[in-house]
Amino acid sequence: MKKCFYLIIFLIFIILPNKVLAQSYSLSLSCPEVVNPSQNIICDVNVNNPDFIINKVTGSYSFSGGIISDQSSLSVDNISIDSSSTISKINLIIPSNALSNDKYIISINSIIANDSIETYSISKTIRVISSDTSLNNVSLSNGSLSYDSSISTYSGIVNDSKTIISASTVDPLSTIKEGTGEKNLNYGKNTFNLVVVSESGISKTYSIVITRVDNRSKNNYLSSLFVTNTNIDFSKTKTEYNLSTTSSEVIISATKEDSKSTISGDIGKKVLNYGVNKFSIKVYAEDGSSKTYNINITRVDNRNDNNYIKSITLSNGSIKYSKTTTTYNVTVDKTLEKIKINAVLDDSKSKFVSGFGPKEVSLNPGNNTVYLKVESEKGEIRTYTLNINRDDGRNNDSTLKEITLSEGNIDFEPDKYTYKVNVEYEIDKIKIYATATSDKSKVKIEGNENLKVGKNKFIITVEAENGAKTIYTITVNRKKNGYKLSSNNYIKSIKIKNYDLSFNKKIYNYTLTVNDDKLNMDITLDNKNASYEVIGNKNLKNGSIITIKVTAENGDVREYNIEIKRSTNLVIILLIIFTTLLAGTLIYFMILKIKRKNKLSKMYKTKVEVIDDDFIGV
Repeated sequence: MKKCFYLIIFLIFIILPNKVLAQSYSLSLSCPEVVNPSQNIICDVNVNNPDFIINKVTGSYSFSGGIISDQSSLSVDNISIDSSSTISKINLIIPSNALSNDKYIISINSIIANDSIETYSISKTIRVISSDTSLNNVSLSNGSLSYDSSISTYSGIVNDSKTIISASTVDPLSTIKEGTGEKNLNYGKNTFNLVVVSESGISKTYSIVITRVDNRSKNNYLSSLFVTNTNIDFSKTKTEYNLSTTSSEVIISATKEDSKSTISGDIGKKVLNYGVNKFSIKVYAEDGSSKTYNINITRVDNRNDNNYIKSITLSNGSIKYSKTTTTYNVTVDKTLEKIKINAVLDDSKSKFVSGFGPKEVSLNPGNNTVYLKVESEKGEIRTYTLNINRDDGRNNDSTLKEITLSEGNIDFEPDKYTYKVNVEYEIDKIKIYATATSDKSKVKIEGNENLKVGKNKFIITVEAENGAKTIYTITVNRKKNGYKLSSNNYIKSIKIKNYDLSFNKKIYNYTLTVNDDKLNMDITLDNKNASYEVIGNKNLKNGSIITIKVTAENGDVREYNIEIKRSTNLVIILLIIFTTLLAGTLIYFMILKIKRKNKLSKMYKTKVEVIDDDFIGV
């Protein structure tokens, strides 16, 4: 009996452990599959599907590659699990120097469940996420491509209108988002961007520069260019031509040097205006490049610009006429009801504007304004104004006695109606004061006293008591900021045709002996912005004075005077005397010859008569 009891105890001792070991269970590690450098991660230790009760699990941790953890062993007590469950967590730090695709192993070794004598190990491999954006290869379906994995720009050459870009990445987990596939190519350089995105989301752009070889012709030259009625000196490399003609039209023709190029522009018959007419011809080469030939044709305007009246006369009254003076004030008797205005054109090719030529006009008492308008052959019109005052007892003086300016200088003359004044930028306001010759006249000044930069126009209208009007115009030119007006009013040189004048700009009075009634003078000023006026250079007599009035840019005036002496030409006088003596001598000898002939004639006649008498007597 006792032996049976020990046998049973032995069998239980032998059989029971086998039953426990046969029961199934397992541990597993649950960790992120992919990690980043320096990342903190947590791995779960799980018991999976146990078919017995586990009260305790122990083991030791091991980590590869420098993973940091504050845990070195696994020891879990008082576990009561009848299904899969997490029994522990491991805190880990991935090394900061971890590289793309590096792999790390996390292991639990010598695992013992309950008091089993069996041990085993489990492990989990995790991988550092890839940031690799490298290309393994780039190629073209046609043409060549210089590939180098260390650069991000690739250059290729293709002789076609299309190509296919192919590429692969070093890391199979990277993707090519754009840039591959069929590409249309323009001539010259074509740039395409190839974008690679790594597993971690980092992107890199590669430039693929493909040059499509351009075999098209670049010839955009003309081989000939003709413009009728001009003398054009053509050269295919010369693209600017300045021509002149007197014709009213031309024909432009051109020939391209390359049959594959095209021509557009001003080809054919062209009507010309007077002055500069601009035309252009454009040549496009096969490759699209162009060359422009510019043709500037000046139609010479030979038309006369003379729009002067040679003389103006009135059937009653008189005027002191000068063709350059365009305003006249005339007073006639109060009984005169009509007046005839006669005018002669200075040039036969000019004409009076219709309705504004010579005429007879009826006169009202007081002022009557009559306009004569002359149009030159060139089309420019000049207006002469006649203020004819039929005396009605009212004053007809519409002139100014004086003009003064708050700024700038003016050389005023009552019968001069146009003035130009320059002021510097600092002068932004001007006042004009005008005094009428007659205190019965009214003066009106129009214009903005606040000066803008550039030209500012002022109109002064003087109205006489009887209504006669005279208009004076002043143009004030305000210069730009920083500009300084010149006070230089010297003459640099005076050249007089057929005469020598020893000129010095600081000597202002000269005497010149001349034979002509008018001098041909070439005057050069010391400053180009100054102006001058020549007075008295016509109908020159002994003692005449020619005055050259020079006005500086700032309005200062300087005068040069030339006193005229008429010459006595001794050669001409002697020639006249000699001619007179010669003529007198010839006349004297002719008279003697005639007298002698007459005397001989009488003598011959007397002799014949004597002979006849003798003959009869015989």
